[in-house]
Amino acid sequence: MYPKLNLEADARPPRGSILQVQLRRLSSLADRLNDGRLPDGEVVANLESEIRKLYEVGGRRFRVALLPTEIPASREPGQWLNPQLWRIPAEMRADLTSAEIAMSGSYFDDVLRDPRRYSN
Repeated sequence: MYPKLNLEADARPPRGSILQVQLRRLSSLADRLNDGRLPDGEVVANLESEIRKLYEVGGRRFRVALLPTEIPASREPGQWLNPQLWRIPAEMRADLTSAEIAMSGSYFDDVLRDPRRYSN
């Protein structure tokens, strides 16, 4: 399982930029968790760094998704990482004044808690 950062950019990066990859579309970044538990703050620092890079080239709308905790394989990473992920929007708003940074809940957890609600 990976913490995800979904983004949609309003502008294109400078011509020739490495990030010149259709930033007007919805994209997703994921930070690796398969190397064991990373030190506190490292995953968030990596995601914040990616948000800043994308902001510098025109990204303005970002959504940070929480990890599911009802799925056994992601329970432990979600429990220690989700509180850190929740802090990203508030921590970054002061520096990225024209960015819109929002949170996304873990919809997998919602489905697992109440599957009838999501079935036909």
